Amino acid sequence: MSIFGSARSLDRVFQHLGNDPDAFRRWFRELAERDAHQAARALDGRYLSFPELFLLLGEIPSLIETGGLSQPILTAVRICELHRSGKADELTAYLKLQDSEVVRQVAKWMLETGHDWNAPAEIAEEYDAALDLAVALLVCECNDNTELPIIADLIFKRANNGKHLHNLVWYFFQSYNPEAVRIIAGRLISNDPSEREFAKKLLGLSGENSADPGGPTDPYRQYEDYMRWLDDNSNALYFTGQTLQMTSDPEPLKADLGAKYLCKAISPRDRTWVEPLNEQECNCLDNFRKLTDKEKEVLAAFSSSLYRNNRRVWEQWIALQPDIQIRTAMTLLGDFL
Repeated sequence: MSIFGSARSLDRVFQHLGNDPDAFRRWFRELAERDAHQAARALDGRYLSFPELFLLLGEIPSLIETGGLSQPILTAVRICELHRSGKADELTAYLKLQDSEVVRQVAKWMLETGHDWNAPAEIAEEYDAALDLAVALLVCECNDNTELPIIADLIFKRANNGKHLHNLVWYFFQSYNPEAVRIIAGRLISNDPSEREFAKKLLGLSGENSADPGGPTDPYRQYEDYMRWLDDNSNALYFTGQTLQMTSDPEPLKADLGAKYLCKAISPRDRTWVEPLNEQECNCLDNFRKLTDKEKEVLAAFSSSLYRNNRRVWEQWIALQPDIQIRTAMTLLGDFL
């Protein structure tokens, strides 16, 4: 059978036509006019990718009456139609009525099969917006963080091409997952200098307020220092909400010194305690908050290090008065830090 007669080979057809969007649309339109049911079956093909569906959005409404389109395909089409037409309220209402698992699967499919396609210039902006929508649905609505590496790839691809990426970055950090920061940190040792610089910008390692521990000429040291900082503050990290939409030098992730001092975990999402504090911990925190910024830094660092090295000694130390804690920390700092 000719490639043009196969109901499960839209990807092969597109390639056979030289990846020409107009030729692909014409071919599908002719197939739909000749045999609507076969055209509908083609859209449910095993190897269908999002770029192909996106190119055919204008041809699909006429096939809905055939009853041959699966629910995921219908959901993907409707989501894209409402988004393209700017009907945000209708889109929100539509999504509320859908099976959340179907929406998650559709968004995941859109991203997985569509993130590396270079759309023609005339539809590139619209296509990028559709991928942004997929990321927003997957991360913000469905709380699915499994595709963070792909989203990071997409962010850096757009940065390299000078394309709009602020929404994408915002959705990425809305995962409130420290792993997202680790993924970006991996680009600090990229072979591409522009990628390294952009990674520094995303992580808040460039600009006047950055310690920039590794220095611009030592990316490996900077990477190691930053990863060590993440490990040392793992239970105290929280997302600030700062992104490139708000400032040219965002600091997306910070460490809560009170949590580090108490060695108690907080939620990266909203900076709340994972477990309630007991009376002693509340008193310790109240006293801690009265200290100077420098004293807080010293005590938090010392407490965290002591906790990891000798839990029994830490339990005795944390029960001391703050002034005694500070004197002990300053005396023993070199032994633990």
